[in-house]
Amino acid sequence: MYNHASFSEEEGLFTYTADFRAMGYRAAQYASKILRGIAPADLPVERPTTFEFVVNKSTARDLGLKLDSSFLLRATRVVE
Repeated sequence: MYNHASFSEEEGLFTYTADFRAMGYRAAQYASKILRGIAPADLPVERPTTFEFVVNKSTARDLGLKLDSSFLLRATRVVE
């Protein structure tokens, strides 16, 4: 299990991580507020709200694992 989707895209079995695109979007919104004059200390700390679950089917097959279809349906993305 890894913490960045690129690991599962290469050879890793699973990845479960925060959605970095969504986090980048929120960071841009924070930067915009700061540039408009809001003090950084006045901005709330936010946790990620969207997550990404990536499954690499070929790695699972190489390891001899049979992944149930209901398990694959929960994945955000399945790498063949």
